[in-house]
Amino acid sequence: MSGIAVYAGSFDPITNGHVDLVRRSLQVFERVIVAVAFNANKDSAWFTPAERVAMIADTFRPEGGRVVADWPGLKNLHENRDLKPTTDLRAVLKGLLKDHLRIEDKALAGDIFPDSAAAKPMAGLLA
Repeated sequence: MSGIAVYAGSFDPITNGHVDLVRRSLQVFERVIVAVAFNANKDSAWFTPAERVAMIADTFRPEGGRVVADWPGLKNLHENRDLKPTTDLRAVLKGLLKDHLRIEDKALAGDIFPDSAAAKPMAGLLA
């Protein structure tokens, strides 16, 4: 088991469904970051973000630190965005277009996604 999963939401409040999903994720990933967000569009918040983080930390204390109840991307923004991207979206789209529509690499790199030769089509996305 390796890797980190990010589960974002307002968690206001955290529900049994949220808890179940995090615990299932721990069967696949080494660590889960529960990204507590504030939704200004909601009419009312039951709990403050700090209270929600505390509830989540208490809920997952038995998991021994494998669940982090916070959104670290907000503290250290990458290029004024949230989290550092790890996959070039063009590679995903190239893979889908190549596998599904049989578009050749030359057309993908030259016509559809110019200047994207470094983003190789991701294989195996379609069954």
